[in-house]
Amino acid sequence: QIGFNGSYSNPSLNYPVSKLCFVIGQTVHDCYQVGISHSNCIDTIIFQNHVYEIGHPNSVATDAMYDPGYGIYTGFSIGANAENALISNNYVHNCKRKGIDLHSGVNYTIADNKVTDCRVVGIFVAQSDVPNVYTRNNKVLRNTIIKCGTAPASNMYQNLGGIQIYNLIGGRNDVEVIDNTLLDCISARGAINIDAGTHNIVRGNTIRGSNYATDTAKFSAISVGAYSGVQTVSSTIVENNYIVTNNYMVKGITTNNGSGLIKDNLVVLDGVPS
Repeated sequence: QIGFNGSYSNPSLNYPVSKLCFVIGQTVHDCYQVGISHSNCIDTIIFQNHVYEIGHPNSVATDAMYDPGYGIYTGFSIGANAENALISNNYVHNCKRKGIDLHSGVNYTIADNKVTDCRVVGIFVAQSDVPNVYTRNNKVLRNTIIKCGTAPASNMYQNLGGIQIYNLIGGRNDVEVIDNTLLDCISARGAINIDAGTHNIVRGNTIRGSNYATDTAKFSAISVGAYSGVQTVSSTIVENNYIVTNNYMVKGITTNNGSGLIKDNLVVLDGVPS
């Protein structure tokens, strides 16, 4: 679906699997629900699209919640999954909710995209909401994410920064978050959030603190730890990241609980090692 203005597709409808789905070179804007949406697709390429101004046209930053408003969205239905996709070289900006939302997918590569000015989060990778449909073995590589997570903390979904990895029903995630650049992203927890799941890697990312935060709460560059009510993080590696903190992003790396390895990261305050 391109330029979708309707409501959500019901996952219980058990849609048939589609194969070889290509969306290339499209410009999609001013849509109510989602810019580009695909579900139950195998071997998909979403490449060099320009997606912007997605969401309710009257939505303002102080709204209690933002929904809809997805730039590029991967969905699911019962009994089927989306597999083997490349989402690359897209420019996604000014989405009321999320820039790129992978809500069900196996063997996805989200690479070399530019995502800016999305209120809740820039890139979201989450376990699906239905049993036996999994989100595994995905890569988030070399994306540039700017000024995402600008929603106030009072918003229902909070502000989740540049990248969030999330797992509601448990199991392995196997997400690699590597060589991304995050600038001026704002979050209730971390510019990169590993909120749940197992076997994740956060490596070689550059994260610079935001000058746009308006809430009094301070946050971290990378937050690793179970979000309330979800699976405990385990077997996660955080290494070789470069972090520049400031008056808003006051911490480099924080952990809440779980297990993993943190090594060889560099955290500086305005260019001064800390």
